[in-house]
Amino acid sequence: MKKKNTKLIIFIVLIPILYLFSFFISNSKLFYYGNIGIESVMSNEDGVILKKDEPYTIECNKYIQYLDIYSNSNDGVDFTLTLYKNGEVSNTYERKTNKYTNYNSTKIGTNVEKIDVVFNQDININNISINNDIRYISYFQIGLFITFIGLLVLIMNLERIKDRPEIAFLIISITAGVIFIFATPVSTYKSYDDQIHFDSAYSIAEEYYSESAIAFKDIDTRFVVKNINENIKFMEYLNANDNNYTEQSTRGGFSVTSIAYIPFIAAYKLRAVFHFNWVIAHYLGLICSFAIFVYVVYVAIKITPIGKYIMLSIALIPTSLFLASQYSYDPPIIGFLMLGFAFSFKEIYSKSNTINKKNLVIALVSFLLAAAPKPIYIPLILILLFIPTNKIESKRKCILFSILLFVLAGLMMFTFALPMLVGGMASDIRGGEGVNSIGQIKFILHNPIKFIGIFSKNIYDGFVPKFITDNYMQAYGYLELQNNKYNIFGLIINVIMFLSILVSSQVQKKYLSKNIKIFMWLIVLAIICMIWGSMYIVFTPVGSSVINGVQSRYFIPLMYPVLMLFISDKIKLKVDIKTYNKIISILLFISIFGSILTRFELSWFV
Repeated sequence: MKKKNTKLIIFIVLIPILYLFSFFISNSKLFYYGNIGIESVMSNEDGVILKKDEPYTIECNKYIQYLDIYSNSNDGVDFTLTLYKNGEVSNTYERKTNKYTNYNSTKIGTNVEKIDVVFNQDININNISINNDIRYISYFQIGLFITFIGLLVLIMNLERIKDRPEIAFLIISITAGVIFIFATPVSTYKSYDDQIHFDSAYSIAEEYYSESAIAFKDIDTRFVVKNINENIKFMEYLNANDNNYTEQSTRGGFSVTSIAYIPFIAAYKLRAVFHFNWVIAHYLGLICSFAIFVYVVYVAIKITPIGKYIMLSIALIPTSLFLASQYSYDPPIIGFLMLGFAFSFKEIYSKSNTINKKNLVIALVSFLLAAAPKPIYIPLILILLFIPTNKIESKRKCILFSILLFVLAGLMMFTFALPMLVGGMASDIRGGEGVNSIGQIKFILHNPIKFIGIFSKNIYDGFVPKFITDNYMQAYGYLELQNNKYNIFGLIINVIMFLSILVSSQVQKKYLSKNIKIFMWLIVLAIICMIWGSMYIVFTPVGSSVINGVQSRYFIPLMYPVLMLFISDKIKLKVDIKTYNKIISILLFISIFGSILTRFELSWFV
């Protein structure tokens, strides 16, 4: 008891120290240069008309943290900032004012002699200010502070982690999730297709779009909400216009696919009932979605009898954690597939002579929930065919159970294939001109040999970079740095993946049979082919030799069954598993947050 109290006291004492540390790091340049405060360089309540392509020069000769521009224009206006230092151009920024807030804040973060501001059209400006105000809270501070807290909690729980690796997942995932949710702007266009996922969820919760909803899913927010200053203004706009409904939503009602959106739908329904503001509803939806992912994976890691360390390393892939904290239906796919496998293997390898109905139902429901957004993964449910027949009361029931699994898988796949068969599958115009699902199917039917060649070449050329390199593990959507080259943290994660196979081979008492391995290979290969094939039909111009739209994240759900195939009782490795749990937990933490610092767009943190 005394030891626990000591840890708690240390934790409480360190919290303000860690905050002060992050505060001084965040404001270090302001304290160093001493130019603290907000200085207006041009101000007029009625506004000043700045002409198109005519530079407005700001003489500075000082350190500038942010340059803030307030306009009276209701349209987003593009402009260029040219920074001068030592008589030469030191940097150039292409920016745009937010048409909803009429505001822009550009991070400068350096000493400059002067700045030229050039707009691409005439604009009415009422204020331009040098913003060197001290920041008591910023995205960088949130990220740094939460990272320190997470590391502290991890270290304090190493004794528990040595016997329970799921505790490591809990601590690391929550730390990363808090950063991804609260240290990034309240907007869409952060993750893949998040504006579409938001639209799908919101239009089920609300019959009409509010002005806030229209602004939230506007592509312009990708370019005009770049730091905490701009985000504060945007959040004020969202909260102020939340009840101004302007147009009817265009999407359909609740469907099987919509199951993945339940946390977001519930958040916006609750907002309507309890009348809390837009920003709270946004955070509530993200938190609930992320909490479900964390809980499901935590349970899966805890109860799975085989592949525990493989599951841990896959669940902590930075891409998985990032997607789980955004508007997306990838998290339930990844999480519930893991849960389905965990309960399936628990039943397959249990010593009981009868089926545990609870385990079976959870496994079935988990696979169905995972496949609801993307039925292409439903064939994985057939792993339940390998439950020992001696656990089933009679041969007749065994046959009926097998038929049930095939029917469930068939029905789910039918919902995926039916639109193509009847011509109801919509072509995705994001694939470019010439995308036509029906035309593509006709092309395949009339040119089967050519299609096989295209199909085979694309899988051969694309599988390694999409599935084996670090592209799948350090993908942060639109928040990813452009120079996203391979780094040491990606290497560490890959090494941990490899070690998880070796360690699982050592600690497991049960191994996949040859029949299960062959079956899983066939199922995984079939799903891979269906992924490429579906994208060729709905996302690729007719007859194209290159299949568009296949992303690395589509293969993350397949990583667990794939890596499980390499576990073998023939691998001999002597490792102290308790020491391994401690070391790997620290390495995973360092690699994940090192990845965030080196590949995540830092301009979103400052």
